[in-house]
Amino acid sequence: MNRTEENLQQLISLMGKRNIKAALVAIGTVQNIDEQNRSCEIRIDDDLTLFNCRLNAVLDSYQNHLLIVPKDQSAVAFICVDGKPTDPLIIAYSEIEKVMLTIGESDILIEDGKIEMNGGDLGGLINIEDFVSHINTIENDINNLKTALSGWEPIPQDGGAALKTAVTTWAGQQITKTKKSDIEDTKVTH
Repeated sequence: MNRTEENLQQLISLMGKRNIKAALVAIGTVQNIDEQNRSCEIRIDDDLTLFNCRLNAVLDSYQNHLLIVPKDQSAVAFICVDGKPTDPLIIAYSEIEKVMLTIGESDILIEDGKIEMNGGDLGGLINIEDFVSHINTIENDINNLKTALSGWEPIPQDGGAALKTAVTTWAGQQITKTKKSDIEDTKVTH
């Protein structure tokens, strides 16, 4: 007897000792999703609908959780806990609409084209390559000014004309103002 067969026999023995019933596994189509109550309906064929199907293993109020919301009308695999058709629980998804994760004070919501952390009120994350490019432009401009000024020496009776020429040349090279949209990734907010 191999190890898998041995483990399976031990599991069957344990189920008998604890009076645990086998769980029925089936596939159906999800509909009428209620995120608030973490439940939905599952239609099996055209003539059978299971109501109050769990999206989570535990429906009680809890702080830390992962909620996977299936796409409406998608296929899901579910089990009937202890073989009771009145207590179905989704265990696998063909398509997912969104995922919500809460751990302590941290929240993450993932939907198509959007990742939101802790409510997303602080705006999008920075696209670092664009941000560094804008910073480098400013650094280069400051270095150009330093170069223009470092070679300047006061000339008697020129009244600052040489300095004015150097500064005017530098000042004529305007930098384009950076807009938030130039460096922000709005698909990922925090």
